[in-house]
Amino acid sequence: TITKDALEHLLKFHNEQDADGTILAVEIPYKERRYGIVESRGIFLKRIHEKSGEVEGPVNSGVYILPSKILNIVSNLNPSPRGEYELTDALNIMVDKGSRISVLKETGDWWFDVGKPSDYLKANFFFLKRTLKDSVLIKGDSSFGRDIRIKGPCLIDHDVTLENDVEIIGPTVIGKGTTIKGESVIKSSVILEEVEINKHVEINYAIIGEKARIGSYTTVEQTNNDSLHLIVAPGAYVPANSKMKIGSVIS
Repeated sequence: TITKDALEHLLKFHNEQDADGTILAVEIPYKERRYGIVESRGIFLKRIHEKSGEVEGPVNSGVYILPSKILNIVSNLNPSPRGEYELTDALNIMVDKGSRISVLKETGDWWFDVGKPSDYLKANFFFLKRTLKDSVLIKGDSSFGRDIRIKGPCLIDHDVTLENDVEIIGPTVIGKGTTIKGESVIKSSVILEEVEINKHVEINYAIIGEKARIGSYTTVEQTNNDSLHLIVAPGAYVPANSKMKIGSVIS
């Protein structure tokens, strides 16, 4: 993820350099093998080391401003040892052929690798807190019943239906077209589009995929470990009276 301010700063930095392209590298307080590491010489890229764990440095954010000639390089790439076509390989080839790729280094408090569900949740929570603080944003026409309780930060998209006695505790996102029926409690979760949550459901620290259906009297087993989460896959059906466990995936 990248903020509008960070993107504008990257573009300004790129325009100020005599460079063929620019990449954004972020300083994070921990180093893991799953991140590519940017090695630079001055402000220019020397090499990107893809998830080797052998080099320390800022993390490749995956945000680039690149010339069109990179498309020709990408079209001729061979798969990496991981069996993937790596854009970072194309960047390294450009550097080897004399291209000047400038590197903008930023602190990474706003940067999350949303390929992991726990980081996806953390990214949503971070930006909700940054943009909304403790407020509630309702983006369009929605239907609310009696005794609705919402504690921000919370984003409620268009065409959401909250029936009587529903409680939403932020940071939480409720996606477009979602229905939450009576006496349900949703806390610290991302509920995506067109989800149906039936009566007397309690959900905490979860990602609920598009068009999933959660049966009545379903609860999520609680935990104090915020690195765990619950995922309900898009289109999945959770029967009534289920006990869902944090740290599990329901498909």
